[in-house]
Amino acid sequence: LRKGELTTLTAGSGIGKSTMAREIIYHMLNQHKLRIGNIFLEEGFEKTLMSYVAMDLNRPVAALREDHTVVDQDKARASWDKLIHNDNFWFLKHFGSIQSDELMTKLRYLAVVKKCDFIVLDHLSMVISGIATMDERKEIDLLMTKLAAFVNETGVGILSIVHLKRTGGTSFNDGGTVSLSD
Repeated sequence: LRKGELTTLTAGSGIGKSTMAREIIYHMLNQHKLRIGNIFLEEGFEKTLMSYVAMDLNRPVAALREDHTVVDQDKARASWDKLIHNDNFWFLKHFGSIQSDELMTKLRYLAVVKKCDFIVLDHLSMVISGIATMDERKEIDLLMTKLAAFVNETGVGILSIVHLKRTGGTSFNDGGTVSLSD
């Protein structure tokens, strides 16, 4: 991954795109000491942060989300505090769809004011879902154009996540063929 570029992770639903993005971001934060912005629209702030706590404690995310007692609570609190009070780690507290102009304002704040090196945006489809449109593909293309111009202008790197559209054929998770239009 490079700053000033837009990188997209895409796959079928439930395949692990968000988990992979969090692993990449966690590595960038801890190993490279980069400033990171987190925009996870499919889950609340606490759920996102709990996923990072699980990584910090080297525990499976799903196990910790299901049962918080699988880890020492003092260690979990210390990890939570370390991540939440980290001047290199920023979170957008927002759940659900967000208008593209509002999203761009939030991205600009993270890039310019908080001086983030990278921002993870999970997932792009949630931005489009709030728009009354007959052409979701066109709206995604327009948003991707805005994001590409934004990374070029600011130098921030964006790691975006996009779900493949569901088709009537074989599921992508079961080996269905992916095309560019998906």
